[in-house]
Amino acid sequence: MARKVTPQAEPQGNPVKALELVDEMVQDATEAIMALAKAAQAMLALDVHSLMTVDELLTLIVERCADVQNCVNWEAETCGANHVDDERSALSGRLYAQHHAMHGTKEVTHG
Repeated sequence: MARKVTPQAEPQGNPVKALELVDEMVQDATEAIMALAKAAQAMLALDVHSLMTVDELLTLIVERCADVQNCVNWEAETCGANHVDDERSALSGRLYAQHHAMHGTKEVTHG
């Protein structure tokens, strides 16, 4: 049975900085776990019929990691402490620009 974590009455550090760090760590960890699970799923493609249970478990791992990441991201964003991956943001910006250039549409600024 999982134990409920009881927060300290008075945080010893800066709570916003702490949440930023937790957000970054969870994102890194969940991305790594999802990558491992997806790689294992790809390997299972060689003998899917006898290992369906393992494939289903790996799918649950991927889904759970995504859920945790989304929840932590949302919580961090509500207090303005979310980790921003500048590299990923730059890539997204370039992809949006390419999409709009290909389709002749106006770019909409998000945020």
